[in-house]
Amino acid sequence: MDYRLARLLTAPGQPAREALRLPAVARRSALALAGLGCGLSPAFFGYFGISVWGPIGLGLIVAAIGLLLGRRALPNGLAAVAVLGLLLFAAWSLLSMGWAESADRALTEGDRWALYAVFLLLMVLLVSDRRDGEVLLLSTVVAVLAIAGYDLVRMLAGDGPSLFGGSRLLEPLGYVNGMGGFFLLGFWPLIAAAERVRRHWLAGLAAGAATLLAALVLMTESRGTLFAFAVSAVVVLALLPGRNRRAWLLLAVLAGLGVAWGALADVTQALPAGQLAPGEEVIRRGAEWSLLVAAGVAVLSGVGSWAVASLGERSAGLSASLPRISAAALGAIAVVAVLAAAVTVSDPVGRVSDQYKVFTELKPAGSGSRFTSGGGNRYDYWQIAWKQFSDHPLDGVGAGNFDRTYFLERRTSEDVRQAHSIELQTVGETGLVGAAALGAFLVAVFAGLWRRARAARSRDTETGLTVAASGIFVVWLAQTSVDWLHLIPGLTGIALGAAAILLLRPEPREGSVGLRPLPPAGMLAVLVLAAVGVGLIGRPTLAEHLRAQAQEELVADPRAAIGEVDESLSLNPDAVEAYYTKAAAFSRLDAYRPARKALVEAIRREPHNYVSWALLGDLETRRGKLAAARRAYGQASNLNPRDRGLRQPAAAE
Repeated sequence: MDYRLARLLTAPGQPAREALRLPAVARRSALALAGLGCGLSPAFFGYFGISVWGPIGLGLIVAAIGLLLGRRALPNGLAAVAVLGLLLFAAWSLLSMGWAESADRALTEGDRWALYAVFLLLMVLLVSDRRDGEVLLLSTVVAVLAIAGYDLVRMLAGDGPSLFGGSRLLEPLGYVNGMGGFFLLGFWPLIAAAERVRRHWLAGLAAGAATLLAALVLMTESRGTLFAFAVSAVVVLALLPGRNRRAWLLLAVLAGLGVAWGALADVTQALPAGQLAPGEEVIRRGAEWSLLVAAGVAVLSGVGSWAVASLGERSAGLSASLPRISAAALGAIAVVAVLAAAVTVSDPVGRVSDQYKVFTELKPAGSGSRFTSGGGNRYDYWQIAWKQFSDHPLDGVGAGNFDRTYFLERRTSEDVRQAHSIELQTVGETGLVGAAALGAFLVAVFAGLWRRARAARSRDTETGLTVAASGIFVVWLAQTSVDWLHLIPGLTGIALGAAAILLLRPEPREGSVGLRPLPPAGMLAVLVLAAVGVGLIGRPTLAEHLRAQAQEELVADPRAAIGEVDESLSLNPDAVEAYYTKAAAFSRLDAYRPARKALVEAIRREPHNYVSWALLGDLETRRGKLAAARRAYGQASNLNPRDRGLRQPAAAE
């Protein structure tokens, strides 16, 4: 049908489907910016604090309004389910302010998930075809490699120890497991590129870069990242076509890591008492071997890609039989690997049983490799989160309120404020209702993955992008199932970009971009929701900015600090940290009565927050009221009995 005739036949008020598309340059520029922003986020601590992601959230809301009203379109199908699921989860988290002891934490968590929902909405609206997805992932991977290059340059220059916490790589993000997960998020797009690109030298370069990221992952010695790699490898090998070449690439990467294992193990080995990080030379040697094996894998993969292509061109019969030969060789390697493991590892069932016992008894990881140890404290976190769900199955204890029960019931002395599992944190804090909303998002994304995997079996052009996006999203979900990557906006943004790609219909029908027209009433609803979102995110963001300013002025000008913290509390009266700042400012002015009043107000708002009681004990001690101080410390110790520092002041005469 003639294009102009199609425009004339479009119903009044219903824009033609072609009109729902933005110009490609505009879409891809925005997607490149988003990919670079998420990929470079470790340089800004993953945008973890609300003082950083709050303004970003406000900007995203404004961008979403402009895009929705400009295109007059909404997501449709699976994309609509995914976005709506996140919006409902954010709304339920915000509603939990009504029953959560810490309304401030519930507000923060609800706002964070609202940020994620808006970002996913923008990605769904912008990713309209395969090229859009490729631009988003390419820009992300470029940024991930830039962070990797930054770390390697500092290691080679002799500044490596400053990047480590103990024997584990944690900078620039500042969190070991998050750093491992971040590098692994860039791994699968590189494997997909090495598998799919036609230029052999570029395929080799991508494989080498993937090996380099894998070596940096090993330097973090993150067991959660190892688990995420295993799960994602199973998914991309089992569900998506082209698995033979993908498996060979993985074997090449693993072989390279095996060659460099000695140098990398020296970096992550247990440190002598008193040593804070590995030595400069040890780290430099690990970096040099990482680069060396990455170069070796790059050459091997590039030459292998060229050789396979040349053989296929010379003989049609050989080209047809290569997949069978490859599968047989891979099967033989798998059998040999299993037999070797069986011979090497004596009593594997017994060892697994022993490590499970170590896991449930909360024993430390020990002096050997963390990758083979079940030690740690996660069993404690997970038990407490499950008990929260058992006690409050429908609504949970309130978003962000895991720590209230944790400090009271924990069996270890580790201070954490999240359950280290997105699933258990969700059911414990928001109950079945929150789990249903978040589950709708996850189900929609995996339904999109399945749809694209089926399409890839008949349309080869879908495979590379689907491998990359599937690998990213599964890595994020698997690792945050045993950790808390979902609380780091920069890393979660990479996963949400991958989710938008998986939600994209493979090779959509002509003129269809998976959107539906936005009715006039919908435009009004969008504006109302946007105004609510701006208020919900803007007020605590500004309040935190004012509190931070007050904290900076605390020593030089306590009176000015009091004025700013009062403004902060007028915007967010539930923020107990603001009451702490106010109490500290009054204490510096020797105004102990208003200082005590501020702490009492913090206690009134969060009666089970041991920090407020401990600060009250400090204040009473400075006033010389030792009996009152002992009572305050005693209450703090009752709320956090594993903290030995609180027990001693409570017992002091």
